[in-house]
Amino acid sequence: VPWPTDAWPRADLPAEVADGVLTLVDEALRDPSRPYGVIDAVAIVLAGNLLVVDSHEDYDPSTPHWSFSVAKSVTHAAVGILTGDG
Repeated sequence: VPWPTDAWPRADLPAEVADGVLTLVDEALRDPSRPYGVIDAVAIVLAGNLLVVDSHEDYDPSTPHWSFSVAKSVTHAAVGILTGDG
């Protein structure tokens, strides 16, 4: 992933999963029953390419979002997985 950057390289979702992934993202962000919990935004990255960026109607890429310790927890989990993988 190029860093620092103002824009990530973009790519398309693999055709065989595109419809299913986009349906899930749409449900997660727009279904009033919130079937997956409260999700404000989704970003999907594969091999350093941004495949999907979408957000709930109350958010956009410039909206500050308080993650508190969620970002720290995800980072620690990723480091643990990478350490375990060698």
